[in-house]
Amino acid sequence: MNLEEVEKLAKENRKNLNKILELIKVEDPEPPDPKKNICKFPLSEKNYILGWSGLGYEALSLKEYPPAFTEDLYREVINESAKFINFRRYFAYCSENLDYLKATISPFPGSKGSWTLREISKEYKEVVGSRLREDHSRKVATMVCIATGIKGTSGRWNNSYFNGANNVNDTTTDFRRFYDHPKTVEMFDIFLENYVTEFDSPHLIYELVNEASQNIYSWAKGRIQKLVSLGVPRNRISLEIFQPHSKYAQLLEEEEGLIGCAHAVNSLKTVNRWHTSADRKFYYDLSPRFHLSGDGPDEFNEALGLKGLNWNAEFRKCSARQMRNMVRHDIQTGGGGIEFMSALAYLNGKLPDLRLLRDHMVKGFTAQELTDLSSKLGIPLDAEQNKCGELLEIRDPFNNNFEL
Repeated sequence: MNLEEVEKLAKENRKNLNKILELIKVEDPEPPDPKKNICKFPLSEKNYILGWSGLGYEALSLKEYPPAFTEDLYREVINESAKFINFRRYFAYCSENLDYLKATISPFPGSKGSWTLREISKEYKEVVGSRLREDHSRKVATMVCIATGIKGTSGRWNNSYFNGANNVNDTTTDFRRFYDHPKTVEMFDIFLENYVTEFDSPHLIYELVNEASQNIYSWAKGRIQKLVSLGVPRNRISLEIFQPHSKYAQLLEEEEGLIGCAHAVNSLKTVNRWHTSADRKFYYDLSPRFHLSGDGPDEFNEALGLKGLNWNAEFRKCSARQMRNMVRHDIQTGGGGIEFMSALAYLNGKLPDLRLLRDHMVKGFTAQELTDLSSKLGIPLDAEQNKCGELLEIRDPFNNNFEL
């Protein structure tokens, strides 16, 4: 090889080397955003749920409703709540009534009567994907309820995407057959698979169905197996136990590692559904993340973009005492956490006032605070249920590692 050939080869090698260096060059990481709150006690590390989901924010697919509800406000809510909670519960979709249908983004292409259940709509992917990433980037876990509105009451099933009258996929028109009608089960499994493919994350938990009113043991067992086959671990699959002594509840014992949740434990009346403390302890022992979920007081139901529902007065009683009872029981039994949801929308203007929530459930209100709050809200509050006092010794389960 002569000198000219050597020089040519050297130039080519230098050029190739420069290209390689450009390809492997590691950019300096962007400094963290000082305004972005990151949860200091993530569920993945602490294995304890401290959750909140307020009325008006429980719909993961809520449309923008300016000026009351915008994406900027949504991010602000998520950012603020990351200081106080490590867990949020959402509905994958809301079809409880026509107002919800109008106010939320459909997970499926089409319109009522022609929805196509075999794919997820583009708008839903974009909006819901963005919202989930906002939570997950802050290490806040999200539990998404996949099946809801499977009831014959209040027109819920009439508006359901899975009602055969509303889609083109030949599903059942009878809500009682949702759990065993072959085509309906097939379509739901396709929705599950699409959801996992599109949104799955280590911070995403799948709740199978909201407040199942009948024995769905076989259906639930099959859906657990489906999720596991898709790569979802059992500790990210949740069963909401609405009927404590049903065969369905036995799945917590049979399918080790599931998350268990007792909904609507929110008044002295509804807590009796759980009978004795021994019954409650049984479920705590079966699930390391078995947690109580209380819908809470209707007095704080100023939803954004949606009007609050007219709940039964006893069922939605504003009860600091009952919330304290839940906290006491959870601490005494070594439970998996507490989640306050739905009508428990403590809003300070448009943002959730989770400091007030904490003070309410732990300390209650003094007589003067109760009078001031009643005046501000324009409604009477039950003095006996909200009085100051019983559990001031309660502290947060993370030894004050987070802002309270």
